[in-house]
Amino acid sequence: MQISDPVRLLLRLGCFVPFLVVTPLANWVSEREQLQSIFMSDYDRMAGALLRKQAVWIGDAADERPLKVSYLGRAPRKEVLVLGSSRAMEISPAWFEPRDGFNAAVRLGGLDDYVALFQLCLETGKLPQFMILELNPALTSRLVERRDWRILAPYFDRALARYQMRKPYRRVLSGLLAFQQLRFNMRALVGVPWAVSTRGKTDKCEVLPDGQEFFGAVQDQTPGELRDRVTRNLSNADSELNDARAQSRPEEGDLELLRRFLDDILSRRIRLVVFLAPVHPIAYGYYAKVGGFDEHWIRKELADRGVSVIGSYSPTIAGAVDSDFFDDVHPRPEICKRLFAKANIINESGGATSYRQTAMDGKSLQRPLLRSQTGQMLEHAGYSSFTQTPHYRQTRPRELLWRVQTAPPSPVTR
Repeated sequence: MQISDPVRLLLRLGCFVPFLVVTPLANWVSEREQLQSIFMSDYDRMAGALLRKQAVWIGDAADERPLKVSYLGRAPRKEVLVLGSSRAMEISPAWFEPRDGFNAAVRLGGLDDYVALFQLCLETGKLPQFMILELNPALTSRLVERRDWRILAPYFDRALARYQMRKPYRRVLSGLLAFQQLRFNMRALVGVPWAVSTRGKTDKCEVLPDGQEFFGAVQDQTPGELRDRVTRNLSNADSELNDARAQSRPEEGDLELLRRFLDDILSRRIRLVVFLAPVHPIAYGYYAKVGGFDEHWIRKELADRGVSVIGSYSPTIAGAVDSDFFDDVHPRPEICKRLFAKANIINESGGATSYRQTAMDGKSLQRPLLRSQTGQMLEHAGYSSFTQTPHYRQTRPRELLWRVQTAPPSPVTR
């Protein structure tokens, strides 16, 4: 019997019904906090190894998010915390010794990851004294496939509730329908490949006990190999990642989230600096022509709050050369260390002498008055209740700083 075209179309569409039902249901279940222990067993063991000062390697089937959430939940409070993407993974907390620190950067990291991790530290009573925040101009890329987001989703939702912001509908739908998330969930149930590192698996990602990550496959490259890698990455015209990096203006919702996040950090008297990781000279020239890696709006937002900026996307401004990079967008630790030393956060040998004298004591990095009195300014301007209730007091930062700069020596009043 011959099947008519309409019936054949309905049968074909019916093949997608299981995907449209099973995937959202499985992803929704995986985000329930009551079931997190089922998915976290391997990551908890990895975190235990890090706490015993052992490095671990993880393959592409794993993701840093569950690992670093497990570690931060079990480890003592860290005085220094690094939040960022893979472009910040080479920042070593050892540079800030004797202060104890942890690098919580994650691959494909975005503002949503940073907000969720900060919420975790807040809920566990482990807020740092000093925080390094690495930012990309688009803040949160919606063009790249998400990594393992389920463990951070509840923290992000509670942070949005504190900020009195709605969760974007697009995020809800993309999270439920993400087939990649379903794959991570299944992998977590079956078992995540990992092992205590012996520096022998150079093709894997090695996570050191302080959270810094070591990519052995690209450590030793000739100048020619590096340029070939950069050119190859840029020539991938179909790459969603390249499309994301060509954007320099965030969506309005993300920009508002950044503003409330920055105000949240400053209201808690946490010393904050923002790191702009430089881009390879060839890649920067390519992206700048299409509107990528424009940092002007970021610097303006941060200047309004008196937050210091370290580095620049521009390799010329950052003083970076070809040999300072692993590939098109990932700087080596040497250039990162030089930029922090130049900003007097650390000294050139890696100790935190200058860091203790400036950031921890609040004695000016770039704007003395604003940095040293950030907590006092916010408190006088009506932010004191911000740390006492889950409701966000919407005092505009520019108005706040104007009041401080023009007010007489007596305390600022509303």
